[in-house]
Amino acid sequence: MLGHKDCAKILGIYINVFNNPRPHINKLTQTTKFFATLLRRKKLTHNHVIYITNKILIPILEYGNQFSFLTYRKCENILAPIKKIFKYSLHLPLNTPDNIIYNNMFPSINNFFFNQISSHSSLTQLLFNSPALRVIAQQQIITAIDILWTADYPTSDELKLLASFKLFDTLLLKRIYAFSSINLHFTPNFDLKVTGGYSPIIQHIPNLSKSDLNSLRTKQILFLDQVSTEDGCFLRPYQDIKILNNNKWTGRTPEWFKKLLSTTWSTSSMKLITPMPLPLIQRLLRNSPQIRDSLSFNPHNEWVITWDASSSDIIYGKSITQTNYPGSQSVTQIQHYIHTYVENFSPSHSTNTTASTPKRMTSFIRPCKGCSCYVYNVSNPSICTLYIATIKLLTIKVYRPLHIPAHITAPKRTWKFLTLHHHTLRTIAYNDYQRSQHTNNFLTPIIPVPRDNLPVTLTIYNNNPVLNLLSALYLKNLVIGFDEVIDRLLFLAHQFINFFNLSFYTDGSLFQDGPYRSRIGFAWIETTTSNNSTPFQGAMMFQPSSTMAETFAVLTTLIVSSSNSHINIFTDSLNTIHAYKKFSSGSFSTRQKLKFTTYPVWSLILQLIELKHLVVTFMKVKSHSRDIFNDQADLLSKEATTLSPIFISPKSDPSALMTVMFNHLGPLYGNIPQVERWQISHQSAINRVSY
Repeated sequence: MLGHKDCAKILGIYINVFNNPRPHINKLTQTTKFFATLLRRKKLTHNHVIYITNKILIPILEYGNQFSFLTYRKCENILAPIKKIFKYSLHLPLNTPDNIIYNNMFPSINNFFFNQISSHSSLTQLLFNSPALRVIAQQQIITAIDILWTADYPTSDELKLLASFKLFDTLLLKRIYAFSSINLHFTPNFDLKVTGGYSPIIQHIPNLSKSDLNSLRTKQILFLDQVSTEDGCFLRPYQDIKILNNNKWTGRTPEWFKKLLSTTWSTSSMKLITPMPLPLIQRLLRNSPQIRDSLSFNPHNEWVITWDASSSDIIYGKSITQTNYPGSQSVTQIQHYIHTYVENFSPSHSTNTTASTPKRMTSFIRPCKGCSCYVYNVSNPSICTLYIATIKLLTIKVYRPLHIPAHITAPKRTWKFLTLHHHTLRTIAYNDYQRSQHTNNFLTPIIPVPRDNLPVTLTIYNNNPVLNLLSALYLKNLVIGFDEVIDRLLFLAHQFINFFNLSFYTDGSLFQDGPYRSRIGFAWIETTTSNNSTPFQGAMMFQPSSTMAETFAVLTTLIVSSSNSHINIFTDSLNTIHAYKKFSSGSFSTRQKLKFTTYPVWSLILQLIELKHLVVTFMKVKSHSRDIFNDQADLLSKEATTLSPIFISPKSDPSALMTVMFNHLGPLYGNIPQVERWQISHQSAINRVSY
């Protein structure tokens, strides 16, 4: 049994269940001091010190630091003895800035902290792309969200907001903050969002502190929706917020609520200076009338609202009779009420002379005397009645007759005063209507097919995941970007639906116009389905290479092919053929696959081959050998570099939880540490300028 501060050494790495880094740091410090002692006893040049540090010491420290992430200061303290020796070997004073000895323009050693970022980026990429580690990765993501108290995976703005709190409770959080410092971000490929609101509250509280965050977490308040009215325009009084949470909170008013009050126009109106963005369909709990078991039921004092799409306005009413016939929908007859303001309708009944805005005015509803929605009522033809489906109604509350605002003088008995403001109720009704339009409103998609052999052809369509709208591999879920190219792929997939032996000539082209304007074009020609060959061309960007162009051309041939087909692919790229054999053999580990820039493309290719039951044969064609089809494909690929690009959707790979993004400009694939070294060297150049 291990104590609270004890560690277990497993394969040279210290493991501590309470995440105590002290034994691990001591071991790294001892290792560095041991190397420093050896170097002091030898007469070595600076080149010897560079080699021993970069090739021997840093890899040893990197191996021992796999399950811990240290701050920049701790990394510098660990490497301090080596830095002194290196400066001495170059006859530099000890107060020489460290950025000089980390500069590649001069004799330099590796920065342990940046090396740590580079090594941990590959480990994080493996964590988010390995099927064996998927459950662990999901748990770490959820834990990070809970610690940061965000509604979904933290954005770069939220990381900047919470950086001063130093919420580094987990290894993943330490990595996330370090990666964001060099503009490297991991973006989720799956839907990850806490439901129950729309606008995260931490983005609305000025001068948010760590104690505020802890208070919000304790009270389980994550969204501004939880403390504001349904329309998002007004802040609720703190007592009302406590009532909504069953009065579980004790103590004084928290500081975060006082800070929210400072974002309102005044403490009396509590109208937010910056209201929430236009809310989505956010009302999760419906206070709808209960549908009774009896054929007819007369509710008592039941007030309801609903949204009328024809007039784009709310309808108020009082339930009269609920009718429930077997085999039909429950219908409620209501007496129609209309909304107005006392100050506008009858100024003599109000002493409130300063009411100039709807919020300051007093809302009430009164019986309608007849309108275009009127349905004749035999029992009482003098009132305006409506018949509405019970499921579309929402119940509301009105004040009792004795509970009348003090500034209202001699109110009429038929006036009913609402407990919520008219604008708030209007928003509730509209949100409920919007939700009803999006619930159970999905019809089984019907794919247009030829009239001949309808049952057989329909089966072929449904078995093709690329054409089946309900499939995760539906074409528009796999590829995003230029719509015309995607529609062309979809058209060709329909055209080849009844062909099961296809031959393609593929080619790719790389167009380079400086480091920031490179683009790749790809194309293929199908030669067996008709007398005239069928061409296709497209373009890509982000990490362009000729290998990526050739591989993407192969991918698009498999996308348009029908299921259970034999595919012959003629290509002049021997590298593509070898890559297919390596990836399909299964001899690569996940870490080895992730080093390839074309890994996501090959992953999707193998997935299509498996699910569509394809038999693929590659044949090598000699380039520029006057092969008509190969030359045509080559010409089309060069022309395609001028087209708008398409991309693989990050969600196309089911095993990938995250996609690496550089500065949110585009995805990064392949050997991520190599890309990081470029960014780290760029950061080092900035640090040099500061000196």
